[in-house]
Amino acid sequence: MSGLTSCAVYEKYCNRLFLNSNATFLCERLEAEEEKSASSLQWLASCYLRQGEAKRAYTVLEGRASTDELRYLLAIACLKLEKPHEAEIALLPDRNLRVLGPKAGTTALLSVVPQGAAGFYALGEACRQTHRREAAIGYMELSLQQDPLMWVAFEALCAMGAEPDANTYFKIKQGHPVIDVHAVCGPSYFDAAQVPTPATQRKPSEQVGSTRRLLDFGSTDASSTQKPPSKIPRTHFNQTREEKVQESSSDNNYQGVVSTLLLVLSKLGTARAALAKNDIKRALSSLHSLSPRHFETGWVQHALGRCHFEAADYEAAVDALRSMRRVEPHRIKGLELLSTALWHLKDEVELCYLSRAAVDFDPRAPESWCCAGNCLSLQKEHDAAVRCFQRAIALDPTFAYAFTLCGHEYAANDDLDHALAMYRHALRADDRHYNAWYGIGAIHFRQEKFDLAEYHFQRALSLNPQSSVLHCHIGMTHHANGNFDQALAYLRQAAELEPKNPQARFQTANVLISLDHCEEALAELSIVADYAPREASVHFLMGKVCKKLDRLSEAMMHFTYALDLQPKDNNLIKSAIDRLEEPDIDEEEKF
Repeated sequence: MSGLTSCAVYEKYCNRLFLNSNATFLCERLEAEEEKSASSLQWLASCYLRQGEAKRAYTVLEGRASTDELRYLLAIACLKLEKPHEAEIALLPDRNLRVLGPKAGTTALLSVVPQGAAGFYALGEACRQTHRREAAIGYMELSLQQDPLMWVAFEALCAMGAEPDANTYFKIKQGHPVIDVHAVCGPSYFDAAQVPTPATQRKPSEQVGSTRRLLDFGSTDASSTQKPPSKIPRTHFNQTREEKVQESSSDNNYQGVVSTLLLVLSKLGTARAALAKNDIKRALSSLHSLSPRHFETGWVQHALGRCHFEAADYEAAVDALRSMRRVEPHRIKGLELLSTALWHLKDEVELCYLSRAAVDFDPRAPESWCCAGNCLSLQKEHDAAVRCFQRAIALDPTFAYAFTLCGHEYAANDDLDHALAMYRHALRADDRHYNAWYGIGAIHFRQEKFDLAEYHFQRALSLNPQSSVLHCHIGMTHHANGNFDQALAYLRQAAELEPKNPQARFQTANVLISLDHCEEALAELSIVADYAPREASVHFLMGKVCKKLDRLSEAMMHFTYALDLQPKDNNLIKSAIDRLEEPDIDEEEKF
């Protein structure tokens, strides 16, 4: 096995057989044999990264990254170790280019940044970790310009709020091949008889010395010496005419596949960008324009469920996310949304089953523990739910949604200080996570700090302008501050965005009562009663309005309904019944 190389070991045991530990052991032996060899170091570091041992890869590469490949691997190790500044230096050693960033121009950067599109993406990630949004966006755009199949760069642009145009990026540019077909689909590196190695390309006199650098497993048999290849490697010069025609046909078929893939990516990218802007209608339109073979996949059903979830249509969200589980039972991502939707629908049975199945399937996934936390939250076990959400956070400290859910549980437990801390942690993980902005606003509203509440609600609304819930809470804040006209504007817009949202109409009725528009208030409350006929607070408020309108029999009827629906808290209702024929006095009666 004197012809064994680090590249061949990595190709066989990592790429084809997934025996990463075996590849690592052999590459360590080869690295010891081939002293100061950049090639052996490259494959050894690749093995470490494949095994998730970024620290070891960083250690062996530090100070030895002399080639483009080694610089790129060092940058990847630095990013995994949260050392973005060192990653940027590895990719861009020139300080002037680092200062200019994407403004330095594609030509200048391509001459320095290793691995082209992937190198630009790594630079963008380094800038994201150091909170340099504009530079990160510039590098991600350069990555997509170099390779339209860099979907991760497009998703990063959406996550940063860059509003990328999918139709611009996902297309084949003339004279710019997406992937080298022969490099990807050609003969295996391990087939020494087919592919000429650097050793076989040298002169015979040079090969004798070079074989000393290849690992010899102690064989002393003379027959073990390297033999010339039994087949002459095919090149473009000795190919037959039929082979050239066949290769040309293969290339054409490949380009057709890539064109089809880019068309699909364009539709998916349009949906992803629209979802990032919470443009639900456009996102749904793009997703439904996909062919059935792509529509019935886990990613698309997850995106469809998220669209309905953001629109607060929880029944449709559950249906889509159930379809996601049906087509991809192994998919964990998205289950946190499914569990939250089931929480809103109060479906305790299915939520319990989901949380148990998720934790059993993958106990190391943060989404699994979010499901468990939502299940315990629905059962009013807030302390146990907090522990589940904290476990999700420990598994993935960048998972903003887990911080937000944990904050909701602290808020439900009236532990507002810890709730604020959780929401702020969520914003550190993702400053565009509007749920955390909403959570902070809700806490300030409870503390009657209405100006602070309005600020945080407005920040959330800027990220999700189509949210009926956010419009409703801003309206409530204006009402508390005495800005009745602005309150009505926001609340009516909330009702238009989501006609089935009874909270918006209920709060509209409160504002109308403050303005002494009792007939309009009663009309709004009648609509709310149709959506929530068993809500005692609605009937109690309707009773108060009927009393103001001097409809005492109707007032008595609604007070009685409220008393039947809420027998535990009956003192306020009984007091209102006792004073039914007395004139109203100025006092705050809150049910």
